[in-house]
Amino acid sequence: MWRTLLGVALFGALSVYALCTGVIPLNPADLLHDPAAREILFVSRLPRLLAVLITGAALAMAGT
Repeated sequence: MWRTLLGVALFGALSVYALCTGVIPLNPADLLHDPAAREILFVSRLPRLLAVLITGAALAMAGT
C-alpha cells in the first residue's frame, strides 16, 4: 500500500516539475497573476505533459 502511495506522490511531483520546467521558468504563483504564464502553460506545457503520459502508457501496455 505504501508503495502505491509513494508512486502516486512521485508521479504528481514530477508532473508539477515538468509543467514548471522549460525555457521560461514558471512558478505556481505566476499562474495566478500572469495571463502570459497561463497561456504558456495551456498552449505548450500541458499538451507536452499529456503527450508524454499517453506515450508512456502506450509503451507500458505494449510491453516495451
